[in-house]
Amino acid sequence: MNNKLAGFIPGIEKGKQAAYKKQIEALANNRELKFFVEKGNNDAHLGDREELNATLTYCRTENAVFAVASVQGLTPRRWSSLQLLSDIADLGIAIEVADDPVIDKQSIVVLAYSAEIAREKILTRSKEAVQKIKDRLAKGEVHVSKSGRKIRKLGAATIAEVRELSDAGNEAKKRKADLFAQELWPTIEPMIARGMTKASIASQLNRLGFKTARGGRFYQSSVSGVLRRLGK
Repeated sequence: MNNKLAGFIPGIEKGKQAAYKKQIEALANNRELKFFVEKGNNDAHLGDREELNATLTYCRTENAVFAVASVQGLTPRRWSSLQLLSDIADLGIAIEVADDPVIDKQSIVVLAYSAEIAREKILTRSKEAVQKIKDRLAKGEVHVSKSGRKIRKLGAATIAEVRELSDAGNEAKKRKADLFAQELWPTIEPMIARGMTKASIASQLNRLGFKTARGGRFYQSSVSGVLRRLGK
């Protein structure tokens, strides 16, 4: 068992921070414990979260455990919190979660992957639901919302306009994503040459302050998407 713990408390409301601190103190169980309390927001980009980066540096230099009270609160969304812990584990840092002792460096990878799949399924169902509404309206039918409001067209545009705008928007997004991948390739190529995994590349890009084409954090799936666009 590691003798040093780095207790990280994310940028949440002070009342919850106090509760989180007590949970981590109980988790430490007489082991050496150093707290890192975040004052900023927990939704900031990794490169802007100074206290989080300070915690990770301490863990690496002191071979300390990254200790948190809960997965909840590390970021605003559970799936992204799991991805964050997965990235930390990929750095070779041990992890302990007070309210879920089953989580460790091995299990977090599975949990993060499962959360990402669940998220993708939700997005897919949402897109399918919107498409069904569009199809019904295109046939001249009326869609009734949960509130009982009758919808004959989406927003102020007709269905034809929606499709036209959607097609144009998708094409513009594709061009933007392709350009982004091309610009990022010189940075990724040396990492691939060194045999780094996609998860490791994602972690390195985050540490370097890079953001995805949408302005978010990199994950293994993000790197896979970039490589697919490049045909790699």
